[in-house]
Amino acid sequence: MIALNRIGKLKDLLNRYVDEGRAVGVHAVALLGGDCVFSEAVGYRDRAAMLPLGEDALYRIMSMTKPLTVAAALMLWEEGRFHLADPVKEYLPAFDQMMVTTNVTETDYELVAADRPITVRDLFLHTAGLSYHSPDHPKLALLVKQKGLLNDLEPDCRPLSLAEYVDGIAELPLVLQPGTRWHYSWAMDVLARLVEVVSGQGFAEYLDERLFGPLGMVDTSFGVPQDKLHRLTILNRYVQGAEGGSQARMESVPLESDPFVVETNPPRGGLGLVSSVTDYGRFCQCLLNGGSLAGTRLLSRRTVEFARANHLPPSMLPFTPPSPVMAPPRTIPAQNGFGPLGVVVLDPAVGQTSLGSAGEFCFAGSAGTRFAIDPGENLVVMLFRQCLDDIDEWRLWDLVKTGIYQAL
Repeated sequence: MIALNRIGKLKDLLNRYVDEGRAVGVHAVALLGGDCVFSEAVGYRDRAAMLPLGEDALYRIMSMTKPLTVAAALMLWEEGRFHLADPVKEYLPAFDQMMVTTNVTETDYELVAADRPITVRDLFLHTAGLSYHSPDHPKLALLVKQKGLLNDLEPDCRPLSLAEYVDGIAELPLVLQPGTRWHYSWAMDVLARLVEVVSGQGFAEYLDERLFGPLGMVDTSFGVPQDKLHRLTILNRYVQGAEGGSQARMESVPLESDPFVVETNPPRGGLGLVSSVTDYGRFCQCLLNGGSLAGTRLLSRRTVEFARANHLPPSMLPFTPPSPVMAPPRTIPAQNGFGPLGVVVLDPAVGQTSLGSAGEFCFAGSAGTRFAIDPGENLVVMLFRQCLDDIDEWRLWDLVKTGIYQAL
């Protein structure tokens, strides 16, 4: 049950954020026991054109591509197509003889051999020693740029195939010894390429056949078809002002420089999908149901329970997920863990800034999309917006999530 008179306060919160210019458009959703008990889309899909945000809007879900990649790979694991302890090099030979950076300075680093191979489990858990664009590692960051391994929104980004992209990643040194620490990285892109090799299908085709089709996710794809372009939200971003974060201003990314405004983007495992709240809600509900939706089973209940549990040993805890660039740091480390399907709440009080439950698992995309799944409450919470480097990202999510829980 949900108290409608209490959850109704959330609409006022969302409207206040839009009215104050802290959000252009935002859609909050709560699914309880498989039923939608709250859904409010307020603000604009395109503020300059004064186009309202509809419930069928399309969003760049960025890193929320990752849980979909995990689900796709877990299907193959259930079929016995690979073992979690298998070295990745057995499937992707380019990852043989990996080297690791050491004695890193502002201009250089030394290399040592990896103590052990990267395993498939390391990919699921971001413990492979891989990195992302390494802004704190200047020489490696330059090497990343030279190989064209850039973010889709960077001006020099080239449309490499997934195979080319992952081969380039394999040519880079690791930043950590495999299995020693959690480090957010290209691991999901490598996992997606492993899915291609093991299944014999292109990653996008595999997702369509094994995941999106069975779940009825009709609006999820790498890129936006022309007949759906009118539903795509305009991407916004905060730009740092001269006086610091308090002076940051929001600006829109012109459609002509938006990499998602194409019919087909090269697939990636870590980002790149465009989806709708309805589509992603079907995926979340499938996970909440233990791997099935509307009579279609994609994963076993035990597999989902395994994938939503914390897999990090005590030596890697407390786990701290990456924060938005301009967001204030959290003063008390939240008692969170990490599993293949994302961040796992271990203690719902210590360091947490919203209501929630032990065992809740969640993930987010860098352009403002988030979800949390709470098996104990039989609840899914989602918040979708489109803003990079959002200074209010954590705050709005925490307030929306608390507003939904207080109505239970």
